[in-house]
Amino acid sequence: MISGDLLMHGLPRVNLSHWQPVEVNNIVSDSRRVAPGDLFVAVPGVSVDGHRYVPDALRAGAVACVVERMLPELEGVPVAVVPDAREALAHLHAALNDYPARHLRVIGVTGTDGKTTTVRLISSILQAAGHRVGSIDTVATTIDRRQRPTGLHTSTPDAPEVQHYLAEMVRAGMEYAVIEATSHGLAQHRVSACEFDVAVITNLTHEHLDYHGSFEAYREAKAMLFRSLEYAARKGETPKIAVLNSDDEASYEYLSPIPADERIIYGLRAPAMFTAQDIRVSQNGLSFTARLPEGPLPIVSKLMGRHNVYNILAALAVAHAMGVDPETARRGVETMEVVLGRMDRVDRDQPFTVLVDFAHTPNALASVLRAGRELARGRVIVVFGCPGLRVRCGRYHQPNPR
Repeated sequence: MISGDLLMHGLPRVNLSHWQPVEVNNIVSDSRRVAPGDLFVAVPGVSVDGHRYVPDALRAGAVACVVERMLPELEGVPVAVVPDAREALAHLHAALNDYPARHLRVIGVTGTDGKTTTVRLISSILQAAGHRVGSIDTVATTIDRRQRPTGLHTSTPDAPEVQHYLAEMVRAGMEYAVIEATSHGLAQHRVSACEFDVAVITNLTHEHLDYHGSFEAYREAKAMLFRSLEYAARKGETPKIAVLNSDDEASYEYLSPIPADERIIYGLRAPAMFTAQDIRVSQNGLSFTARLPEGPLPIVSKLMGRHNVYNILAALAVAHAMGVDPETARRGVETMEVVLGRMDRVDRDQPFTVLVDFAHTPNALASVLRAGRELARGRVIVVFGCPGLRVRCGRYHQPNPR
């Protein structure tokens, strides 16, 4: 059990009504799972508003409620009124788990494409440097090299799961957490209370407009990761660092003014602290010379496609920020295996190359087709699945692979 007062102190914005000291067994946002002694959080969903189920939660034994608006049924009940119940849910579960992110150095990666690969690259580099690393991405949660599939592949786990995973990392002795922050995960506060120390952007193109409504709203959701650096918990003298892609105009101009202790810039075309030359691609992967503040660094990677040069540069920038020497970072890149479903080669002794990729945005598909064209000696044949329920301009304006 945990003190209700202690939980309320963890909320960034709250107005208490009829409040009295209570002991809380658990924090629940599904009224069907409420047990006696629980705190119920009424979360407005896409199609269902949790406020409708406050009476059910009270009948099931909820001792207090967190809501966005008062209801007649709450007369005399300890209530916390908050402006955003999803944000409150994240902070409550952080408090329930003793604020695990405050005991870790937390790196967040966002962007339209390349997030999962960049998370894996950063983790591999930190592990090569001897650090104990946990990660949460849309394929799996990894704690000290042990993977557990999330079963999502499209978005960040819900806030209670994220805080639970972070608490597991702390108990297992991890030093770092590397988190993939999707636009849904940011907008729905699934990664709130993660106390980020580093924010990384891969790129920004049109995606998820069916949910966000406009490119501007989508861009602002991504910016939430960078804005969080200003008010995230300080961990000793650890600086708050923004890692930006100077070649990506849509994100660079928008994110650059957001406050951070340090900014590290990577890119190929525009002036940058981390860049690359002599890029070579093959069916065995990539090789290039990375230009770092410390000097040139030869890079060899199993990852295929020129677009992965950007992901590697972003990871090298984070490595530099975390004090990892270039040679160790090089080794971390070289030893990283291909991510499931990301330019993932299928080899059954067939007389042609088969690559499986998660590309589901115009930019990602264009990058995959360019990579395929560069690798192929003959035709490039594309099998593209369309799941539906997506914004049309984000799916049908695809390039010709020629």
